[in-house]
Amino acid sequence: KIYVDFDGTILWNGSPIDQQTFRDYVAIENAKPEQPEVHVDADRRAPYVYVANVMFTLQRGGLQKVGFVSGGAPGAVEAPVP
Repeated sequence: KIYVDFDGTILWNGSPIDQQTFRDYVAIENAKPEQPEVHVDADRRAPYVYVANVMFTLQRGGLQKVGFVSGGAPGAVEAPVP
């Protein structure tokens, strides 16, 4: 699960990561023979631009199985661990 906090911090399975690490994780997931389903959640106070940037990075990275979820705490649903 990817969570976008109110200040733009990206959390991958509850662990904060920087933009480069996020791009690296996306590349790793894209290289797998079967892409995982990625769930994106965001703090309700997060500006749209932060969420859009995450979605753009996922799309540009080639991931196709991306969906929005809501109401979960950061790290509540596991995303693939590269």
